[in-house]
Amino acid sequence: MSQSKSRRKFIKETVAAAAGLTASASMIPFTDAMASDPIRKEAQTYPIFFFTKHLDIYEPEFMAETLAMAGIEGFDLVVRPRGRVEPERVKKDLPRIIRIGEEYKINTGMIVTAIKDSTEPYAEETLTVAAENGVKHYRLGWYDYDPQLGILESLAESRKKVERLTKLNQKLGIQGGYQNHSGDGVGGPVWDVWDLIKDLPVEYMSSQFDVRHATVEGAN
Repeated sequence: MSQSKSRRKFIKETVAAAAGLTASASMIPFTDAMASDPIRKEAQTYPIFFFTKHLDIYEPEFMAETLAMAGIEGFDLVVRPRGRVEPERVKKDLPRIIRIGEEYKINTGMIVTAIKDSTEPYAEETLTVAAENGVKHYRLGWYDYDPQLGILESLAESRKKVERLTKLNQKLGIQGGYQNHSGDGVGGPVWDVWDLIKDLPVEYMSSQFDVRHATVEGAN
């Protein structure tokens, strides 16, 4: 398929999907509790942030223009290896793409990372650049069970990493979120996520609950 045909097909499908999402979101009542969320402070409906993994083959200008045409409010921008922003280029590329989004009224309020510990290369740099450029939320990478440690000890080791990240988040003013994901990793069973974050301040560490993955895991 040619690039131009691919673009036309993508725009048509995205606009159709976004129309349904926007209609559904507008029917959800706005409550006082929702008003405390910085992303929602001025909104009367749930803002829609698009996970940009599916747009990584396109240039940022096209990404922003297409999503704006579709009525989508923001990027959930991929900032991880092989993503739209590679971690080693975060200082240069992340602010640039955020500015491009702003030209089309696209807010980069969220990013998706592979970060699992504050001690990893580029972890603090990525979160610092993100926070300095207005990003409020990020998704962590996924933890694995260690067969040598077993389930409980694996969870204990993962908790230590989440606690270190929470301290960094508090320092920077950004909120992390761990996504439940179907499969055999930590967070396949959704109660893993509760175990990771139950004692941490929600302002800095939270759950990014995935309905689809919870459905698949529950059915299996």
